[in-house]
Amino acid sequence: MESNKSVLIISSLNSWDDIRIFKKEACSLSDKYQITYICAGEKDEKKRENNIDIIILRKPKGIIDRLKHLYTILNVISMQKVDICHLHNPELLILVPIITKRNSSTKIIFDMHEDFEEAIKDKYWLPVSLRNVISKIYSVYLNRLMKSQIDFTIVTTPLIRKKFNAFKKIEVIENFAPLIYQAPGKEIVPQSIQGCIDSNKDSMKIVFTGLINRQRGILEVIEAVKRTDNTVFIMIGLYSQEFLKELRQIIKSDRLENKIYIFESIEYDQMVASMRQMDIGILPYLPYGNHVVTRPNKLFEYMMASLPIISSNFPLYEEVISQGIGLSVNPNDIKDIQDAIEVLSESPEIRNKMGIEGYNLYLEKYNWSIEEKKLFKIYEDMLGEL
Repeated sequence: MESNKSVLIISSLNSWDDIRIFKKEACSLSDKYQITYICAGEKDEKKRENNIDIIILRKPKGIIDRLKHLYTILNVISMQKVDICHLHNPELLILVPIITKRNSSTKIIFDMHEDFEEAIKDKYWLPVSLRNVISKIYSVYLNRLMKSQIDFTIVTTPLIRKKFNAFKKIEVIENFAPLIYQAPGKEIVPQSIQGCIDSNKDSMKIVFTGLINRQRGILEVIEAVKRTDNTVFIMIGLYSQEFLKELRQIIKSDRLENKIYIFESIEYDQMVASMRQMDIGILPYLPYGNHVVTRPNKLFEYMMASLPIISSNFPLYEEVISQGIGLSVNPNDIKDIQDAIEVLSESPEIRNKMGIEGYNLYLEKYNWSIEEKKLFKIYEDMLGEL
């Protein structure tokens, strides 16, 4: 039953249909609370989905634009009277003192999707000389807010949780995939992607979904796929224009038009339906600081799609992969990636066994319904509800 408690969920950068923020957290909370979601998009607009009021603000471009964007968000916040303000991006922390000063009764939750302290050090668009400085400033400021003005902090893995052992009001809510019993069929897959899948029905189809960039090991996978026979690499997600141009140049110069495929981001149900027709899910993140302490959505989405997984050999990933659902590789070692592809390509029995085991583990302990209970408990405790 929906209560009269109101919640404002804010992201300065994520889209309205973001998997973690909207499809999992906001949709779960909307069953119990009145939800307004401020997010980013191509243009300013308002909509209502799943009983959630969505306010879309034009996504900022560049550092200066992001600062101006914060002022716009603050103006929108000022028109809302809410019980909980749930923040999802580090720059939004700048607004915390203002929010709490204007309404001292509003509770603040900071949802830390990544180890932002480490992630800042790897931001290519920041001057190298400033990365460590900004990272340190962020860390000091966050710790100060957690002591005085942030009422609860959510992190995505136990490793990030360890950095904040001094704080009691903190919980791990992992990026487990939504619990879907009736998977969508291929009829909803965009024609361009379905055509690619159908034309490569006799090839080993390796898929990567989500944000696509150099730091996520894409170039190493392309090189490994070049060295294997009867294998294609299909990418579905978001790219920067610079990296997309680089990928197209590689495909053209190396004549990989029939081995490497690039598709833009699609709706979540379409992505799930596409993945279910692939043969291998790959998670080749390079060992940057933030990568080794977080577990991305796609790890659990591959399990949801019954795919065997080739994953970077980070301990946090291996904790899941070692349960018989895939192979771990050194993401910097192209030969290691190639060998893993060939092992799975040559044995449909192994692929099938790993896929089934991954799906069973997803149903048993790696799905959102488990993490949803933690989220409800946080909200109930903060609002004093039973």
